[in-house]
Amino acid sequence: MTASYYLPVTGVPNVFPGGSIGEFDEWRAARGFLGKAGCCQYCGVNFAPDETVIMVRDWWLYGDWASVCAGCADPEELAASKRRDTCRGCGQPMLIPRRQSRLNPRTGECRAIRSQVCGKRCEQRYRRQLQRESRKEVHCTVCALPFVPKRSDAKFCSAACKQRAHRLARSERASASVL
Repeated sequence: MTASYYLPVTGVPNVFPGGSIGEFDEWRAARGFLGKAGCCQYCGVNFAPDETVIMVRDWWLYGDWASVCAGCADPEELAASKRRDTCRGCGQPMLIPRRQSRLNPRTGECRAIRSQVCGKRCEQRYRRQLQRESRKEVHCTVCALPFVPKRSDAKFCSAACKQRAHRLARSERASASVL
């Protein structure tokens, strides 16, 4: 390990005060709760169903938004969190900061939360929900009955119709090769 690897960490006062980047990486690797849904990304305590989650811009752990409990959010983050919303993936109450409340200390850029979710897993849930809602009814290519597909490229309403289409295609190939 190089000496530059053990530079002091700044900007993470609530997580790892006074430690180095190398020690911080070792601390982060030892925590199994990081990235886990339904718990504080700083202390690992599970959220109560009605507990308000504070969304903070976390440049040091992920470089993305993190959901933390009120005890782990610093006063600046609590003051910046003005807007109340509900996570569209799990229904957890959230406090979301203003648009320009947290800037990247290295680049000075600020990105707003695009989808109103408390984490990556809830973002996946919300996207799947939107996909399910956007599906349109199609007609089976074999029996011509209408059905709502589970996938966007579904052609058959059931496994029986899929098997029947396969057998029809196989018999057509066999009769074409005979001629």
